[in-house]
Amino acid sequence: MITKTKTASETAEGRNRPAISFSVIAELSALYEISSLAFSDNEQDFAREAVDKATRLFGARYFALLAGSTENPHIVATWGIKNLEDVLEKIQEKTTNQYVAVFNHNHHESVTVVVEQSNPIKDRERRLFTIFARRLDNVLTSIRNASQLEKARSALAPQLAFEATVLKISKQCLHVPASDIDSTICSTLQTVGEFTRTHRCYLCLFKHGETVPERFQWCSQGTAPQLKKLLAALPKDLPWLRAELDRNHIVRICSAEDWPTEAAAEKALFAQIHTQALLLLPIKAGDRLKGFIGLESLQTSQLWSEHAVALLHLTSEILLGVIQNRG
Repeated sequence: MITKTKTASETAEGRNRPAISFSVIAELSALYEISSLAFSDNEQDFAREAVDKATRLFGARYFALLAGSTENPHIVATWGIKNLEDVLEKIQEKTTNQYVAVFNHNHHESVTVVVEQSNPIKDRERRLFTIFARRLDNVLTSIRNASQLEKARSALAPQLAFEATVLKISKQCLHVPASDIDSTICSTLQTVGEFTRTHRCYLCLFKHGETVPERFQWCSQGTAPQLKKLLAALPKDLPWLRAELDRNHIVRICSAEDWPTEAAAEKALFAQIHTQALLLLPIKAGDRLKGFIGLESLQTSQLWSEHAVALLHLTSEILLGVIQNRG
């Protein structure tokens, strides 16, 4: 068998060729783990993953992730340490086995990462800590930005729904044939009632302030109409309510407890027809009460939003225009 003997130069080259050490493999593995720290749907899941990687990759005996204003931070995740005061005290120690990184953002917001291990942190380890801290900051900031965006969308949702409802009503009442006016008014009242999640919606127009030549109403499924009882009692038996409408006041009753003491008759009547919450807007023609538009809820309470008030006001104007066009 023929064998080849290494020359002196080949032997020297082999000795000088660097071997892949265990520390390099461990570092590459840590980098992969850090890069896998992904965006989560909520801070709780992210916090658990951050603690897992801090303890498993770096053997952290103490770990803390803080966020919020620089003057008043709060804890997002911790390990081996419980309260904010202890974390802030740890930061002030500045020992060789401790790593602290602070990432400042706009509006005095910051993210702080604190990691402490048993042994002094070497320069190579410190680079990994920095990569880990930056990844934590990036992911946490993304989660918070997404949360703020969702809150903004939620805040805008009622306004967008209001605008869509106004547009729907406007389309419903555009170029209505005379034969379809009554049904269009009722369908429009249904749109208002469904938007406000109420049980009754109606429009009443007086003639000379007392009689009711025209009335329109919508009731949700299973809700009995009770408008005749209200109109029969309004001229003489409901003095407080009539006075409020004559003064062009919005009547906003969110629950049965909201009725003033002087409105005992009104409270009794609406209790009789199972109405717990009431919203009435007067319709005036100069100084004369021309009618009113209203909503009733049979729930225990109903917080009448400004969108509900605005929608009633716009709807009354649109429907009056439709009625006037009938000639």
